[in-house]
Amino acid sequence: MDKFPEAFKRFKQKVHVKNIKTFGQLTLAFGSWSGKKWRGTFRQMDALAVQAKRLRIPLEGHKSRQQQVRAIFIQTAQQREAQWREKFSRGYVSFQQWHSETGRTTAYERRVTSYMRNHPSATLSEARGHKTKRS
Repeated sequence: MDKFPEAFKRFKQKVHVKNIKTFGQLTLAFGSWSGKKWRGTFRQMDALAVQAKRLRIPLEGHKSRQQQVRAIFIQTAQQREAQWREKFSRGYVSFQQWHSETGRTTAYERRVTSYMRNHPSATLSEARGHKTKRS
């Protein structure tokens, strides 16, 4: 059972919420009122945001957990896309293109193929050992 609305009612009895103008002020006031029990977790912040909406306090600067997770997901997807856009070498876009267009099975190709198996996002110069390796 959710006990936050009950706690917020007790908070409103002690603190004049009409003087609170921003969500940051509400967070600080509620945190100091509640003491050790206030940890500022996502669930607590989201519950406080619900109460702030009821009091018509603007939620500037507050992001719900869902919004934060979505932002992280988008950022990670953009980073992956940027890695895929990096060219393998000047003449070849990908390792697969280089491998299919070079018709040899030399020690050099085996070395590059082995390196690319372990490091799929590496460039040709990294596979050849000419450039510092990415972590």
